[in-house]
Order: sequence, then C-alpha cells, then structure tokens
Amino acid sequence: MNARHIGFIAAANDASQITTDREQSIRFGPYLLLPQQHALFKNGERMALGSRAIHLLIAMASRTGELVEKSELMACAWPKVVVEECNLRTQILTLRRALSDDNGQSYIATVPGRGYRFVAPTEVRKPVIKTQAAHPTRSNLPRSLTELVGCENLVPCLGERVQSKRFLTITGAAGSGKSAVALAVAHTMAEMFPQGICFIDFAQPQTWQTIAALLASALDLPLSPEESLQTLIGQLADNKVLVILDSCDHALELAAYTAEILLRQTRHCCVLTTSREALHAEGEFVYRLAALGLPAENLRLSAAQALLYPGIRLFVDRVQAHDPGFSLRDDDVLAVCRLCRKLDTNPLAIEIVAARVPTFGIRPLTQMLDSQFLMSMEGRRTAQPRHRSLNAALEWSYVLLSAAEQALFCHLAAFSDSFTLDEVNDKVGAQALKPIATFGLLESLIAKSLLTVHEEHSLKRYRMQALPRAFALGRL
Repeated sequence: MNARHIGFIAAANDASQITTDREQSIRFGPYLLLPQQHALFKNGERMALGSRAIHLLIAMASRTGELVEKSELMACAWPKVVVEECNLRTQILTLRRALSDDNGQSYIATVPGRGYRFVAPTEVRKPVIKTQAAHPTRSNLPRSLTELVGCENLVPCLGERVQSKRFLTITGAAGSGKSAVALAVAHTMAEMFPQGICFIDFAQPQTWQTIAALLASALDLPLSPEESLQTLIGQLADNKVLVILDSCDHALELAAYTAEILLRQTRHCCVLTTSREALHAEGEFVYRLAALGLPAENLRLSAAQALLYPGIRLFVDRVQAHDPGFSLRDDDVLAVCRLCRKLDTNPLAIEIVAARVPTFGIRPLTQMLDSQFLMSMEGRRTAQPRHRSLNAALEWSYVLLSAAEQALFCHLAAFSDSFTLDEVNDKVGAQALKPIATFGLLESLIAKSLLTVHEEHSLKRYRMQALPRAFALGRL
C-alpha cells in the first residue's frame, strides 16, 4: 500500500477530516457513507461498490426505517431506463454481501411485494453552509423559531434538485412539514441566489398585482402602478433569483401560471412551491414528502437507538419544549413508537400531541388517540389558522373536494386497513354512489394526499392513513 492510500485511509477514520463543511455523512455500524462523494467506508477503508449499488444505499440509508418502494429504487438506480425487477434484487444482494457484519447485524429488510427498508440506526452529521457573500441576500423569508428535526439529509438534497431542475414542487399530507422544509431549503441556499429570494404565501389571497408587489418589495425592484407582472419579471432576465410559492392548494392555477411566467422569461431564476397536490405546470418536478422514519414494529431498541430515528427524535424534542426534564426511557420506546405510528409520524400531529405528554403521560395518550379527541386538540395560538388543530389542517383539504369526492373520502374511512379497487367498487355500490366515476375520484384523492397507494403481490392497494381516517369518521 503506497503512502497516498495510507494517508487517505487514516483521514477516513474521522468524518470531519474526509468531509468538507458542506458535506453530509451517515454512520451506521462500522460504516461511513458520504452521499455527495458516492463513497462507502468500512473501518476507514473505502469499499468497492458499483454506482447503482451506492445510489440504492444512499436512497435507503437517508430514510432510515422508512419503506422505500421498488419503483422508487429502480428510478433512482436506473433513471429514464426500464429494467426488470431482477436487476434490483441483484443489486440489493450485492449490498447485503458488502454490508455483512461480524456481529450479524442486518441492515436491509425486505418488505414482500413492496420494497426495502434500511433497518439499522444511523447517525447523521449535518452539512455546515458558510456564507461568503459580502452583502446579505435580499429576502423576505420568514424565520422559524424551532429547529427542523429529521430532515438533515433531505434539505441539501432538495436544494440540489431546485438548482438542477429550476422548478420543484414539494407535496405531502396536511401537516407533513412542506412549508418548513421549503423554508429550510431556501435559507441554506441564500448565497446561491445573490439577487435575492422572494417568499409568496398563497394561503393568503393573491392576485397578479399583489404577486408583482411582493416580488418588487423582496427583490428591491422598481414597480410603477401601470407595470404588469410580466414587465417586472423582465427585469430578472439575467438574474439568479429564487421564488417560493407556498401553500398553493387554494390557488393552483394562479400559482402554476406564475411559475411558468418566471421560468420562461428568465434564464437563471428557480421556483420552489409547496402544495398538497402537484400544480401540473410545464417544467414542474414533484417531490412527495414522506412520513418521518420509525423503527420497524418488531424491532426492540434502547432509548439511545430509538433516538436515531427522525420520528422519535422529533417527538422527544417537542415534548422537551414543554417539559425540559423529560428524557426517553428504554421502557417507553415501544409506547412512543406506537404513539408516533398512530400519528402517521406527521410533524404537526406530533407537535400537538407532544404538548399533552406532561399532562397525561405517553401510555394514556396512546389510548386517547382512538377518539375524536385527537382532531379537537389545539396547537399553537400563533400558528396559521389551518395549523391550529388537526381538524383545521384536514378541513383545508376537505373543502376543496367536490361533493362526490367528499362522499367517497368519507365512505372509504370504513376500511381500517389497505384495500383494493374491487373493494372500493363494492363499497361504492353499497352506498349507492356512481361506480363509473370511482376511478377518477380515487385518483383525485391520491393526488390531494388524502390516500396513499402501494403495490403488494403485483396488486395495487390503497390506504387512508390514521389522521385523514379519523377526520373522515368524524364527518360520517
């Protein structure tokens, strides 16, 4: 082994020495994964892994405890190429052999018919962004007073997507943290947009005039009363600006046209939007925000191991905001996992329920969540009206549904587990709805993040998660 290799391996023993300030790292067992370098080290030595295997490992290790669907993994390793599923199985087998551990630790679990789950606890080191700009970027970005927990890898990843794609929409269920993630992405990218960042809240009524005024104010652009939005955007033709269109659910068409105008009339501007459904605008790339990771149901962990999972870490962090003396004990881990699972590891739900732990305790709360008490719990007084309770958060989506969509949504709450299309048709027929419209209605509910879909034994199955189901049952 030559001196160059010896020096490299010695440096690899400490993540802080082989990673830059801007680089993230993921540790698990004796392994160190550097996603940006596409490199895996074991006890300081770089391992020889193919690019596809590395891509799959990054996709799974970045979402510890979460199910990663086969289709998502195949798109990650073989973008824009159609391959057989056996190719995925071969790469997973390669990874399992590479990750064979002297202690018999299993790292990748198979979820039959659906995909794979990275089951080992991970330790994530955040990248540090140092601003070099001589002058602060012009911006009207709101600042959060609470730390974003559980998205340490996601934020830089989405930042890269915004830059490469120019137009990214973050979608997800009510209360899943879309706005918080978008703001975190924008704050870490400030130095990359020297001409400014503009935040436009579509939860407030907007018009072409108010959008133009917000852009002009945030970016310090001259705007005369007779100028149109198109004319204003013309001033940005060669500038590098980031525009965030937040909470677009109630103004999808206006938001879509705004994004398209910005992208068509500029060369370097980027648009980041949040909505419970895609805008369906030209050039749009969509990222669906997944639930925070939890340990597998049958996994027995200590408190220290459980805290490596984002969902558990967020829950404990939010409880400690109300009870600084709280600490997770080993014998509470299963109860906390059960509680978070009942909340779909939804950040808003976790924040609201965690505030009740000092009053009721963890185990009693788990039982109380079976009632409508969950929907009526109040959150922060200063939150947006749609985020002051889970009922308000889901009502925000429900009022946008047509009468037929509302009817199907409520009737599907009768399913306590996943269901097939045939079972949907049976339910529709029993409720005297029109079966012919079922397919479009079902697709719309999925698009609006009110239902999820997965594949099991080559059959599509649908599921209403716990929070939308509790809301729908209340409606019934």
